[in-house]
Amino acid sequence: MEQDKPERQYRLYRYRAIVSKKTEQRIEEHFQATQKIFNFLRAENLKATQANGRELPLKELIRLSFEEVKKFEGINRSIAYPTAYRLYAGNESAHRHGKPTVMEKVVGANDASFSINFYRKNVTPAGKKRAKITIGGIGEVTIVYHRPLPEGAECRQLIVRRNASRQYFVMLGITIPKPVLPPLLVKKAIGLDFSVPKLYVSSDKEIAPDPAKIHQYEGFEPRISKAQAKLSRLKRGGKNYEKQRLKLARL
Repeated sequence: MEQDKPERQYRLYRYRAIVSKKTEQRIEEHFQATQKIFNFLRAENLKATQANGRELPLKELIRLSFEEVKKFEGINRSIAYPTAYRLYAGNESAHRHGKPTVMEKVVGANDASFSINFYRKNVTPAGKKRAKITIGGIGEVTIVYHRPLPEGAECRQLIVRRNASRQYFVMLGITIPKPVLPPLLVKKAIGLDFSVPKLYVSSDKEIAPDPAKIHQYEGFEPRISKAQAKLSRLKRGGKNYEKQRLKLARL
């Protein structure tokens, strides 16, 4: 009799990506394609709701997404399924909050991402704290491999993301065997009571340090205020505006 497979758990590992100009251009094309496909599916879903009083099922959204991605030359078609699912899940969340539909994506937004499910390519070490990973439609991307993937990891998803500071990240969604932990032997138990302005007071009368004294961003507040004031005086869309926006985002 075969033994049952060990239970696995999902983990997301994030790595900073070092991209060339050519790679950056290909990634940006994937961002825009994902945003346009998302908006197309959203529009089709709204049409179906107005015509039939029912939203499109996930299966139909996936079909439309795969048809639409064919219109974008050189784009990895694997982005179609996650994009359809993102719209479907986004609408479910919007309904729970009393909204009719999820918001439209802004094409070219400062914060963007795309996903590839069932990703199977391996990470190849390339020197000290560096590794390379191949992404279909984009090519080879170098990542800062600051922590290796755990033993027995199986890659299930790849996410490429850009933040407002124009920093690129590669995130790997992996599954690893769930460790079997021994029974926990409790020798001593204490209670923690939330406290203001301190963080907590324990049942042993121990008081946490004042968070204000260990606040590492305290010195940045005046610099952020100054950067925001300067940004507000610049013309939106200009080169100087974009430079100042990046400075503010990094702060």
